[in-house]
Amino acid sequence: MELTSIRRWARAAAALAATVLMAACGTGRLVDGAAPVDRLTPGVTTVADATALLGPHTAETGYPNGQRLLQWGAVAGSPSSPAARRVAILFGEDGCMVGVIHAAAQQETQ
Repeated sequence: MELTSIRRWARAAAALAATVLMAACGTGRLVDGAAPVDRLTPGVTTVADATALLGPHTAETGYPNGQRLLQWGAVAGSPSSPAARRVAILFGEDGCMVGVIHAAAQQETQ
């Protein structure tokens, strides 16, 4: 992998980490862990396909190379036991999925 590609991935990962850390709560449709993400195919799935499956994304980060990092997520549950579900998918400049960067469903107990 060439240095330019490594830098692009590092920037995408850093942006995702910052977004996840800053997001105390989200809005939008609940994403059921990784199950729906299993139906997405790198190089084939488009933004429209992902939106049809997951609903509207809740955050988007664009990169100078034309790639876009789209995120879906929500916080739900009761105040004593919230559940956080988040999915982040990187799309190439052609609008096709590069890969799932993050997919998690977490149940927190207090």
